[in-house]
Amino acid sequence: MNSLSILIVDDDNTYLTLLKSILVDEGYTNILTLSNPHQVIQTIQDKKIDLVLLDVHMPNMDGLEVLDNIKHQNPHIPVIMVTAANDVDIALKAIKLGAYEFILKPVDSTRLFLTIERALENKILNQELDSLRRPTASQRKRQLSFEDIITNAPQMHKVFDLIEIYAPTNETVLITGETGTGKDLVAKKIHDLSSRKDKAYVVVNLASITPNLFESELFGHEKGSFTGATSERIGYFETANGGTIFLDEIG
Repeated sequence: MNSLSILIVDDDNTYLTLLKSILVDEGYTNILTLSNPHQVIQTIQDKKIDLVLLDVHMPNMDGLEVLDNIKHQNPHIPVIMVTAANDVDIALKAIKLGAYEFILKPVDSTRLFLTIERALENKILNQELDSLRRPTASQRKRQLSFEDIITNAPQMHKVFDLIEIYAPTNETVLITGETGTGKDLVAKKIHDLSSRKDKAYVVVNLASITPNLFESELFGHEKGSFTGATSERIGYFETANGGTIFLDEIG
């Protein structure tokens, strides 16, 4: 027995009964039939449909229009077009609209079963490919973590790996790179992904500090500790205590 759900759409009720009987004899037990093509979309929305057998020429609504509606509603449902007319132009239009196959009436049962089997196998394959293309939970998490760093360079993904390794630690990290390559972004990202993210993030441009004030700027000083020290000063390291300090332009 095959529990896959097949929807047959044809304005000819006699042919609907015949086609359903052929499929039931082959072991397909979940067969739905419609003689009104206007009900197709609602049926697909209400029920789980694995495959559609669709007549091309119907008086109330053209089969190609129904096909187009199905593909807009659920592009993964395979649709096999059935027609009494061997019209190449219509067949090509159907394929372009997303039909899996185009078979002629009277339907050859052997070909019909083979076409259904292949269509369902193709559907499963496409679903597996979509699943492989879809980012995993960890990949989605990474995308969110690094969404503010725009890059297509594979090398940057190696940098992301290193960021994720070192961010949870308290290790001192040396970031090297040419001017404008985003060293500051990397430093900030290490901070943002660390347990220190809610603490201070202090950026110090060492190139802007004069040599005679270097120690005072970094480590602070007490009032009167040297000439001109008229007040206590908290240094950058103390300001960043518990958080992260980024020493920029060290070389």
